[in-house]
Amino acid sequence: MSTLRDWNFYDRPVQSGISVGQQISSESVLLCAGPPFLQSTAGSIEADAFGPGGAVAQTSNARGSEIVWNIGMVSSVGISQAAQQVPVPEIGSSRRYYVSGPSDGSLQLQRPLIHGPNLLRALFAYRGIDNQNSRGGVIEPLIDNSRPPFKGYPKNYLFDNPGNGNLWSNLGSDIFRQGFGLLVYIEDAGREAYGAFYLEQCYIGQHNFQVAAGQLVTAEAVSATFGRVRPVKLSRQVPLIGLSKNAGTVALAGGAYTQPLDEPSYLPYPDSMNQ
Repeated sequence: MSTLRDWNFYDRPVQSGISVGQQISSESVLLCAGPPFLQSTAGSIEADAFGPGGAVAQTSNARGSEIVWNIGMVSSVGISQAAQQVPVPEIGSSRRYYVSGPSDGSLQLQRPLIHGPNLLRALFAYRGIDNQNSRGGVIEPLIDNSRPPFKGYPKNYLFDNPGNGNLWSNLGSDIFRQGFGLLVYIEDAGREAYGAFYLEQCYIGQHNFQVAAGQLVTAEAVSATFGRVRPVKLSRQVPLIGLSKNAGTVALAGGAYTQPLDEPSYLPYPDSMNQ
């Protein structure tokens, strides 16, 4: 990595240590629906690994890959955050102070309607209702929600049915007041884990269903807000490219590189990454 002092645009690129072909595209980004919180009252899954990037020490009975449901056929996703900024002027100066407040997040998902769970059903894959007396009916979860991280969630009852089978269409159902979570897992073209983050407390505010004459694909979309972004720690992750005395040297951030416990990488790692 060049610095301002030794930068030379004729001699080398600004950022060194980049391997050719390790770009990130839409095909290497995975979206997974899960519970509203990454860490529940019954146990922490915060340190669990998601995907083939490796594994770190587990802190609960459930692995990260077992408490989320992969959402396929997503055509577009948009995630944005906006922090509150309040300018504070003062008498006697043209300059201003700025007070920064909490951030608000918004989420947009678009997906064609295909055989299988529709978008509303997929986002609440973790939720199940087995109470036969529920006015909203019995709902089978798409993933195993009997593990400790799912304990302590709202009572096993619904007052209003969100839908039947694969098709959920009633946004007024009380199940949508409970929220969901969304995992975004990113790899590069070499199948090395680039990073992951989890959107907590996602609440759907709008659901769109669109059909047009002659349209080959029926699409649906949702708009939601979320409470915060939780970074997910991965053990086998592409190291941070930082400042180094030698151009092209990859520097590790945060200390030594952590080896996985039980999941090998899909590609061999250079020896320099294990030092």
